[in-house]
Amino acid sequence: MSNLHTNKLKNTAKILCAISALAMLSTYLISYLGGRNGMDLIIMWMPAGLVPMLITIMCTFYLIVISIVSLFQRNARLVVLTCAGLGCLFFLIIFTVQQARIFQIGFRTRIESQITPEELRQIAASVQNLLPENGRIAGPEKNFSTTKDERRQWEILSDTTAIEKLDQWMVIFNNPQTVGISWGGALIGHWGIKIDTGSEQTPGDIALGIRTYISSN
Repeated sequence: MSNLHTNKLKNTAKILCAISALAMLSTYLISYLGGRNGMDLIIMWMPAGLVPMLITIMCTFYLIVISIVSLFQRNARLVVLTCAGLGCLFFLIIFTVQQARIFQIGFRTRIESQITPEELRQIAASVQNLLPENGRIAGPEKNFSTTKDERRQWEILSDTTAIEKLDQWMVIFNNPQTVGISWGGALIGHWGIKIDTGSEQTPGDIALGIRTYISSN
């Protein structure tokens, strides 16, 4: 194989490795920005993070192919195999470091910028007074049919708490020992905040007794 072909093989491996690295980083950046936005980023009805994932997979595949070719070319072997090894590492990182955790970090940052822990506790206390145990109430932008009583309850909640600082397409649950504020849906999963209302206050990522969560269902 000529020096021209050897250099071309090396350059191709480097480019694929660089694209794979950028795609991997983009996957987590998109997840973080989705959390900061309060919703998964969507492109053409498809999660935006899926695009760089597919790019990483394709780059890794081609790196493996050209690494096999490089076995027959001594001068290109080290560079190509190194790039292929890095490509495989990027591939493994995408499937081992959960994107949901990065989304949650972004979501927590969003919540902390919108509302204080004390305001969340006030919301939880009002929900306990307004709703029966295991009751729920949907925000005005959630596509649920609401009764006259539910609209009245929401008006009271809006007048007496800082609930309007949060995205209004939520559902609030008055669970035993906790009040949950949830966003999302069956297809994209759920994320939200849990506020302890009992005597036991567990450590949380926002404050004592207040934590974010991510659920796939």
